[in-house]
Amino acid sequence: MSYVPLFPSTGNRGYRKTREPDPELDEWKSRLLGSFKEIQSVGGDIVAYNHYASFTNPGLSIKENAIIPLPLNEQAAQDIKSHCHRALADNAWKLDHTQFQLTNPAWPQFLQTVVGDAEKPFDSGRLSPKLKHLTLYGPGPIPKESPYKGIPRSLHGTLTIILPSEHQGADVNLSVYTKSHRFAPAPTSVFGVTAMSWLRGVKCETEDLISGYRLALTYDLEKVDRYCPGPHYAEILESAMSCVESILEDWSSSDFPPGIEKVLFPLADESNQFPRSLVETKGRDRAVCQFLNDICPKVGCYYLFAQVTHEITENYGRVTEAVHTIDWVTTPLGLDLPIDGDFDAEKEILGFSQDKLQHRDTNGDDDDDDDDDDDDDDDDSLSSWESEGRSRTHPYRYMAVIIVPWEGVMSLIEGHVQIYASGSRTSGHDPGSCEFYGHLVENLVGMVTTEMERSPNDKKAREIMLDVMARLSRTGAVLAASAVERIIELSLASGDKELYDNIIAVTSFSTSSDATNTVKLLEKHLTKEYLDKGEVVYWDDWLGLLQGRPFKDFRRNYTNIKLNFENETLSKSFDAWAMAELDWRIEAEQEWDSLDCNMALDWIKERPEKQDWILNRFLPSITEKAGRKFLFDLLHALQKENGKPGFLNATAMRRSIMQRGFGKLIIQIQDFGKRSDPIITHFLSCIQDCHLGGLPEEARGLMAAASVGLAKSRHSSPPEMDWSRAIMKSFANPLAEMFGRGVAEPVPEFGELVEVLIRDFISTNLTPIPVKPDGWTYDARGCSSCHECQQLDTFLASPTNQSWDCIAPKKRRKHIKEILSSDTTLRLQTTPRGVLIVTKTGGEYQLKVEKWQAACRELKNLVNSFRNGAMRGCLGDEKYRELVLLEGYAKHSAELGVAGTRRRATSPGYEPESQRRRVM
Repeated sequence: MSYVPLFPSTGNRGYRKTREPDPELDEWKSRLLGSFKEIQSVGGDIVAYNHYASFTNPGLSIKENAIIPLPLNEQAAQDIKSHCHRALADNAWKLDHTQFQLTNPAWPQFLQTVVGDAEKPFDSGRLSPKLKHLTLYGPGPIPKESPYKGIPRSLHGTLTIILPSEHQGADVNLSVYTKSHRFAPAPTSVFGVTAMSWLRGVKCETEDLISGYRLALTYDLEKVDRYCPGPHYAEILESAMSCVESILEDWSSSDFPPGIEKVLFPLADESNQFPRSLVETKGRDRAVCQFLNDICPKVGCYYLFAQVTHEITENYGRVTEAVHTIDWVTTPLGLDLPIDGDFDAEKEILGFSQDKLQHRDTNGDDDDDDDDDDDDDDDDSLSSWESEGRSRTHPYRYMAVIIVPWEGVMSLIEGHVQIYASGSRTSGHDPGSCEFYGHLVENLVGMVTTEMERSPNDKKAREIMLDVMARLSRTGAVLAASAVERIIELSLASGDKELYDNIIAVTSFSTSSDATNTVKLLEKHLTKEYLDKGEVVYWDDWLGLLQGRPFKDFRRNYTNIKLNFENETLSKSFDAWAMAELDWRIEAEQEWDSLDCNMALDWIKERPEKQDWILNRFLPSITEKAGRKFLFDLLHALQKENGKPGFLNATAMRRSIMQRGFGKLIIQIQDFGKRSDPIITHFLSCIQDCHLGGLPEEARGLMAAASVGLAKSRHSSPPEMDWSRAIMKSFANPLAEMFGRGVAEPVPEFGELVEVLIRDFISTNLTPIPVKPDGWTYDARGCSSCHECQQLDTFLASPTNQSWDCIAPKKRRKHIKEILSSDTTLRLQTTPRGVLIVTKTGGEYQLKVEKWQAACRELKNLVNSFRNGAMRGCLGDEKYRELVLLEGYAKHSAELGVAGTRRRATSPGYEPESQRRRVM
């Protein structure tokens, strides 16, 4: 049952009642819809074709003579000819049904089988065969039969049964307008029966019979049940097809109807398969889609498959919101296109009716052919919807074909092209999404290319291709060369330079294999047009548009194009043009940090003869514009390549970078943090490379400048940074280890930095050596600003008092608890009467000792890297013994090796009134 569109349109999210009526537009849509329905209503095919290897002999007899033998022989053919009073032509003979008999009583049963097989594809109900005539054809042209005169209303079509008779040729073509079928009965003509049926009005044309005879029985097919669906004659089908073609042709070539960029016709999709391509359509839908496939190229339109969703929200049976969307779109070949989103269903769907929204039966679809007979059912459906008494949302999905003029297809996808283009240039979009949309855009280009291939001389097809390429170029989108190679071939063959330029503007030669075919096409054309004529190729005319692309893209395109040129002369010419452009571009390049330093290495390797340019222009330009990491990477890479072909002067190149980029390469305090910046590792690697690679003075200069700067940063470092510890661990220690291994040499400035670092660590982390207290003496902890804290500090300083009762309001007791909560050498208890008891446990001194010893151990570990001869020479013997060997701390560390003895606290947390201690 065909889909009846029922849902009101919004065009955007939200519900509105209806659009303003437009009589001209409505009449135009009504004509188009009516014609589509007539095509769709055929319900099946216009022809039926079947072969029967096993069959019943009809027992053909003429004027009660002997039965004609089958397969037909020459003598039997001559007998048939002798009974024909008037021949159709020199090679055609016909007998009226009154002039022969079919004597086999089993023939009617076999005939009914043949008719039954014809009824299935026609989908037209029961048919009755009526014998008309017998024809015999010999070699030569097959004459056309005269059309019927006085055709009865019950006549539905024609059935021809070709009886066994060996022959060759005489293929049959059955057609209505653009719909045609071709059959070849001859190959099975010796021992089998072939049956062909076609609807009334179908044109039957037969090719010449090459040899042998063709013997055929012809029947009229009439309808048995006059109450079955009306006769779907081929004349009606042809009229409907002609009307649709005329409407679409006028639409694509004029501005009427205005404001309509696409129309949708719902498919029947009776099996709910949601077809995505022409080959997946069945039944009624195949007739419509095949017709559109045939005529759309002629009228300048595309037809596409789309899944449509109407999301209807109801409240008490009343529509409160309606959202109409196209979910996805495919080409007739099943390729996805970047088209989706909201649309104006009421305006663009043929047959869309708001009035039927609340009459829809939720258990099935209505049939619009029965509108006048459905009133009672519609009322029941309305009641059932209203009885829900609550808000519900119903999504309705179905398949439709979209018809859009050639020039309108780009307006449907521009939003997605923008996503694809911007995502291919930045990281602001999901790469997978951009790759997906890029694939869909390439599908669209392929669809447009197909239309241009069909009509290479059609100006409109060319203009559409130009428009597509121009719009893609404006958005910044790029297409793989393989996606446009066919249209490039067409533009080169036709000499259409404007079209070629627009295509090249959006073509990316991203990989060598992808660019192969396109480069071969260009090479063939340029060889013919220039080299064979002894002329010079002006590359700006053919690939100059690539120069406007980002540097990395242009470089990649150049490499892949060059790799695919086979003609040596052409390759050298292209290389000279591209190299000059690349040299200019690379000097002007500003975004070196986003590039791979291998690109700079390739540049140097490819230009061994341009050492002066490399040292005085290329490397200075990079040094000025690149960041530290890029420069460190480049310096390290040059060290690795030193001495190889193209890098014989690598030491001078590194010296050039270090001299001009000296300020950038120096390590600063900002490079140290909770997690040391990897740039420090690059700096250390650079120092080592310089010593090993012949640049010791440059290394000494970097170390000296970095050491002086870090030493001065002591009072300007971030407050959260542990200054001395951070610099020693990440910078000074690794550098000192390098000195110990002999892969670098210290400078005096580094020794001064080490001294400052160690003394700062000692002053910050090594408190004075703990002194064993007298009795229960503790350090003060109070805030010194409140009465309770003053009492607390007095208690802590007392060598005799082990406990203190704090009698104070709850808020003040809480204050004391907060001060002492993290102190493990004091025990806090609160009595039921609200007295806070603070008790000394005697562990404070031990904690001081442990803390001091831990700081000593850490200092020892930190300076351990400095224990080598190079650092002794850098610091001098006296400072080396003091700061590295830590001789002044060894004695004190040994003295504190045995911890003090803890004293037990008094046991009760609270005592009888007579034993309470004095409150201070």
